[in-house]
Amino acid sequence: MDIIRVVERIIRGVGLGRPAAAFFRTYARLWPHHVRTIKGITYELDLSEQIDRAIYLRGWEPETAEFLRECVRVDHVVIEVGANVGAHTLLLADLVGPRGAVIAFEPTVWAQKKLAANMARNPRLSSRIVIRAELVTNHELATPNRNIRSSFPVANFSSCEIVCSPPMALDALALQRLDLIKIDVDGYDYKVLQGATQLLAQFKPWVLIELCEYTLSAQGDSIRDIFALLFSLGYDAFSVDGLPIRGVEEVLQSVRATGQLNGVFRPRP
Repeated sequence: MDIIRVVERIIRGVGLGRPAAAFFRTYARLWPHHVRTIKGITYELDLSEQIDRAIYLRGWEPETAEFLRECVRVDHVVIEVGANVGAHTLLLADLVGPRGAVIAFEPTVWAQKKLAANMARNPRLSSRIVIRAELVTNHELATPNRNIRSSFPVANFSSCEIVCSPPMALDALALQRLDLIKIDVDGYDYKVLQGATQLLAQFKPWVLIELCEYTLSAQGDSIRDIFALLFSLGYDAFSVDGLPIRGVEEVLQSVRATGQLNGVFRPRP
């Protein structure tokens, strides 16, 4: 057995206490590149990247992944705005089955390349995914800031990429069904909803959306705007673990401490 597999067994066996964490950092620096199959999905991973490292260790945003496993069903149609490297895209494709579909938007070239590589490793799933490169926004096609970061190195911050993709609103899509919209786009989140009001009214999909006040404010928006729009369309708010969110002030207080959280909005019965 080669040394890398020995190290992997040690890491997975002892977890990441302080000594093991230091050991893992050295391991990741010496052997950053891996191809690993995790729960039936294969990824090309670079352990110098935060998202890739999380996938390797425990899955990216495991609470969100668990929510997706609970709510997404065979034959569902899902829109994912902000697919990045495919950490959740491939899981969604697995969940919707061969007759379902995942429409995944990723406008940054860096993430598109990594997403394409991960899709190539999973031909069974890639046929269920439609990749779109447009920058999703509102009906006015507003793009106040095209500097978008898709790479999140462990050791430092990467520079933003200037996205050249054309803007579009989700309401421009011709769909026969829509069960879930997942949005995580570093500040464009509210504008994505503004551009999807027809789809939301017609299909009443569940909405999983990042709630991050400082990224929204950089685009001139607020978590308050998200709550106001979705409440006006007949939605209620929940956390990813299913607990009701009493109101927007509760969320604002939480994100002041944590930076962001993922909210779930479900149509009222």
